Amino acid sequence: MIGIAVLLVGIGILWLCFALGVFFFTRTGREGMRIQRMEDERRERLSHE
Repeated sequence: MIGIAVLLVGIGILWLCFALGVFFFTRTGREGMRIQRMEDERRERLSHE
């Protein structure tokens, strides 16, 4: 009985770590893409002048 509880808690902790990892990865990925887009727009404005 205790073994099953420990297993469920372990799975819960792994799932939480996985969810946090995915959240931070996608957030930083979107942030990086946004920064890249801003850099590209700035470069285009400078080349048009």
